[in-house]
Amino acid sequence: MELTNEQRKYFGLELIEPRWERVEIPNNCEKPGLSTGRDILFFDGDI
Repeated sequence: MELTNEQRKYFGLELIEPRWERVEIPNNCEKPGLSTGRDILFFDGDI
């Protein structure tokens, strides 16, 4: 699940800056039927 910045505000989470790099990687969920099949990571700076 990926939250928008508006949703992140509601939960008190740090907002995602436009300059952050969005990376999707496959996940290894133990319950594939409940999985989106990917994890979403955001990086600010050198990765």
